[in-house]
Amino acid sequence: MHSNAQELACFNDGTRMSLASQTFSLGRHVFTNSDSEWKQHRQLTADPFIAFSETPIEASFDGHWPAVLSRSNVATPKVRSGYTRVPRSAAGHRVSWIRTSAPIMTEIASKHDQSCLDRPDSPFEHSTAPTDVRAATLIDWLSRAAFMYNTTIDPMLFDEIALTILDLIAHRAAEVKDRRSSKRGATPKKQREIANSICMEISTRYGEKLAISDLADALGISPAYLSRIFRLQTGQSIHQYLICTRLLNALAMLPDTNGSLAVVAARCGFSSHAHLTSTCTTLLGQPPRQLDRRDAIRNLMLLMNSATDTNNSR
Repeated sequence: MHSNAQELACFNDGTRMSLASQTFSLGRHVFTNSDSEWKQHRQLTADPFIAFSETPIEASFDGHWPAVLSRSNVATPKVRSGYTRVPRSAAGHRVSWIRTSAPIMTEIASKHDQSCLDRPDSPFEHSTAPTDVRAATLIDWLSRAAFMYNTTIDPMLFDEIALTILDLIAHRAAEVKDRRSSKRGATPKKQREIANSICMEISTRYGEKLAISDLADALGISPAYLSRIFRLQTGQSIHQYLICTRLLNALAMLPDTNGSLAVVAARCGFSSHAHLTSTCTTLLGQPPRQLDRRDAIRNLMLLMNSATDTNNSR
């Protein structure tokens, strides 16, 4: 079904969705593990994008080791790159992304990393980056508004939200760039595999009590070594990855659990609803109670205000 609403071009066939202005486009795919796309080597377009995966998958982009994508890390691949995807859970693949032109993405990224001006085909040095909780929550509610609730979105607000999402991720990618390894070879490959295994453990067991020592013992390595190579490969600590995964899954559950913070906190591994509230307020700038309604535009405005306040304080 195609339609036009207030200058935004819309498409939604139930599995592939898009909403686009003249500058930015929001896309979303939902497909099962039996979908034929899993078997295909595909090619990206000339327009860069940042993708937010709600379910864990393993993605391989040309020139990079395979990486697990989940709620806590995003895809920032080179344009025209070839890629393949492998399902890593029974949930299939649910992913949303923001796309724009190469000049605009480079302009956004260059505010935080001037070296991207030397990489016209790759605004980001790595094919993945740690997510920003505000960006991930913004795109989640933008997708809900556009594709689940059929909310009319003002084109100017749409562009402002898309720009904010890209800017937050560009800042996060630049922030961790120097902590990450770009080396190739057998040792970095093994380190990437270890990091991927930890990403998968956390993505599927975030509701349990997890300790770095237990994760390290399962792999036969020391906790100190595991912590070091995880940060080297992902740009974030294991604890940051775990807290981000717990919070983003909790926020995704809120609209469908009648606002019960105690239930959500228990499911997502928080010690109490107070722990969930304090974590959300610290990382998102808003307590979860403010986001447990189905008023998508109201939530988007609250999140935009929080993101603007943070940007102004940098």
